[in-house]
Amino acid sequence: MDFKSETVARLQEYTSRKETCDSLANHDTAGDSLLMEETKIWLRVMNRALSALTEDEFLVLYRMYINRERNSIDRLCEELGLSDRRSVYKRRDRALRRLTIMLYGVVER
Repeated sequence: MDFKSETVARLQEYTSRKETCDSLANHDTAGDSLLMEETKIWLRVMNRALSALTEDEFLVLYRMYINRERNSIDRLCEELGLSDRRSVYKRRDRALRRLTIMLYGVVER
């Protein structure tokens, strides 16, 4: 299993999972209770792992995967006081590694 890719996929689906949970919470349908519980657990695990990151690590992963916007790398350079894009990618790699270990206990097999 490629744990880093799984972590990236989790980050990319974070917003839709949160929106699903919010949407299900606003509806009173018994058939969705299992989906709701599974989504709550998924979010709880992700939130716990994300909260263990530093502010900068979270910001990098948030901007690059959760809430991707145009020019996010250049914006991160400015916000973090970094001189080049390569520095942002290095921070991303470190943050992604830490998050992967928090979620799976390993980075690669």
